[in-house]
Amino acid sequence: MLRNITRAGLLGALVVLGTAAVPAMAVPFVVNEGSVPGADPHTFTAGSMVFGYNAAISQLASGAFTENGYLTKSSYNQGSGGAAIPSQLNGFGTTGYGIYGLFTITGQAAPNALGGVTATFNSFTMTLYVDPNQDTTFAFGPNGFPPTPVAVTPGNTGDDYAIVVATPLISGVAHTFPPPQQANGDFDVQTFISRTAAGALLWTPVSGAFPTAEDLSGNTATIGSVPCGPGGPTSSADPCVAGLPSAAPFVAYTSGGGVEVLFNAPVPEPVSLALLGTGLIGLGAFGRRRTK
Repeated sequence: MLRNITRAGLLGALVVLGTAAVPAMAVPFVVNEGSVPGADPHTFTAGSMVFGYNAAISQLASGAFTENGYLTKSSYNQGSGGAAIPSQLNGFGTTGYGIYGLFTITGQAAPNALGGVTATFNSFTMTLYVDPNQDTTFAFGPNGFPPTPVAVTPGNTGDDYAIVVATPLISGVAHTFPPPQQANGDFDVQTFISRTAAGALLWTPVSGAFPTAEDLSGNTATIGSVPCGPGGPTSSADPCVAGLPSAAPFVAYTSGGGVEVLFNAPVPEPVSLALLGTGLIGLGAFGRRRTK
C-alpha cells in the first residue's frame, strides 16, 4: 500500500508543512530596523511576516522522511497576514536587508481517508538569519542513492548573523490533496523560539515578555516528480523513475509560502517537553533567490 502512494503522493506530502487544528493567537512585536548594519533607523509594530520556502525531501518507502530547506521573509504585515508594512526588508539600495531561515524536519507520512497524504512531524529545527547585503544564495547538495539529508548551502554569508532559533517542535502536520484540488497541499508548524542577542535588538516586545513560540502555516505550490537531482531524471530508465526496489529511498523537491505569527505557548512540564522532541527549521512572494 505505501509503495503505491510513495512515488506519487507521499513524496509531496512529506515536506508540505501540515495544518494544525487550532490556529495560534498572534502577538504583535516591535521591529527596530536600525539595529541591522547599514539600515536606517526605523521602528514599527508588526503582527506577522510573509515567507516563501524551498525544500528537498529524502524519504523511505516506509514513509519516514527528512526534509531540509530554506525560507525567505518577503514582508512584515499587519495582523495575521494583513497588509504589508513599508520597511527596509528586501528594499533596494544600501539600506535594504534580507531575512532567511535554514530548517530541518523529520517525520512520518501515511495515506489518509481523502485519497491524499498526511505527514506528521517528529522534529523541527530552524535558525533565522539577517542578510545585511542581500547577497546570500542557496543550493541543494547532491542526492545519490541511498540519499543523505540534502544540505542547503548558503553562499556569501560572511556578514550574515543569527537572530532566532526555533526548537523544539510543539506540533506539525502536512497534507497533500488528490486532483481536482487546486492546491497541492497545506501545512502548519508550531515551535518554541528563542532570540539571540542580535535578535533581541531587532525584534522586541510591545509590552511585557517577548512571545515564546511561532506558527508557520500556508500552502505548497509545487511538488517535484521523483528527481535524482535538481535537474530531474536523466531518462525513463533512471533509477529514480523505474526499477526502484520497494524499500529504496528517493528525493523530491517542493516549494510554497505562507504566514508566520508569534504567540505565547504554555510552558510544558519537563516530561512533556521531552516528549515534544529534541530536534533543533526554520521557512507573500515565494522565496526568492538572492545573488550578489
